[in-house]
Amino acid sequence: MKKEKTLVKIKKLLKSKSFIGSIIFAISLWAYAGLNGRYVTFVSVPFKISLPNNKAIEIIPPEKISVKVRGTGWDLFNLIVLNTSAVCTIDLTKNPLMANEYNIDRNQILKGIQGFNNVEPIDVIPESVSLKTGNVIFKKLPIIANISVKPRDGFIQVGQVKLEPDSILIRGNEKLLQTIKSWKSEYLELSDINSSQNLLIGISDSLSGIVTVNPAKISFSVEIQQIAETVVNDVEIKMIGGPKLKNHILSPKYIRVTVRGGAAQIADFSPETINAYIRYNQLIDDTTGILIPVITSPKDITILSIEPPYIYHFKELPGNKLANLK
Repeated sequence: MKKEKTLVKIKKLLKSKSFIGSIIFAISLWAYAGLNGRYVTFVSVPFKISLPNNKAIEIIPPEKISVKVRGTGWDLFNLIVLNTSAVCTIDLTKNPLMANEYNIDRNQILKGIQGFNNVEPIDVIPESVSLKTGNVIFKKLPIIANISVKPRDGFIQVGQVKLEPDSILIRGNEKLLQTIKSWKSEYLELSDINSSQNLLIGISDSLSGIVTVNPAKISFSVEIQQIAETVVNDVEIKMIGGPKLKNHILSPKYIRVTVRGGAAQIADFSPETINAYIRYNQLIDDTTGILIPVITSPKDITILSIEPPYIYHFKELPGNKLANLK
């Protein structure tokens, strides 16, 4: 009975506001005392290099460096959690870089550290950075649209994404630019869209600080239409790629083709643009008696089906007899 009463008292104590307040106060006091102490730790900061106008980086240096710092818990907390201006900038714009290779030593790196308020930088990793530079050139590159388009059910994308402009001018190291054949836009996903789009998108900055691009933004457009289908009857099967073979007979001579596209496309669609053919070599090499015709259609018009899906091939023998090649 005494044990049960004791447990009840303990539970009441744990739930009491005074007890919870005491715990919070104790934790706060411990955190305050801890944050007022001095500590040593490492922080990672962006590493940026500025070069003279006639030089450009050939081998990409590290994007970030680790800085060993010393300071109070409060100052380290502000630096790591709240400070977004901490950076290490190496300014070589006023240095006459005669050679293409340059070594940035520990002292230069420490001097380039900025935004470390009330915190003392005492060391860096790496202790030095080897810089390889070269001559500056400009190069025009085609842009690849890094855009994913997912129309809403019942709608379809008509044609490819169009970019304006469709190329950019990049500036950078001569040897580095020789290895680059194209440039991507930023990634963008358009989902559940039911109308055409015309928007601005940025150019990828994957080599920011190494290569400069112009323009930084481009416009893109994509056409979205409601899905429509139509049937083209009596499409004649033709033979191409060689002389007409009188003793070879195809049956049937006409097929029916079902096509799909955007509503505006199908409205302007001409049945004469659908063609079906068998190649000369198909007839000569056929040993089965069954051939599948090749169907061509205008760009962005999809062939859904053909009826019948195949045709029969017969060879006429002397005496007006037909030989089925199956």
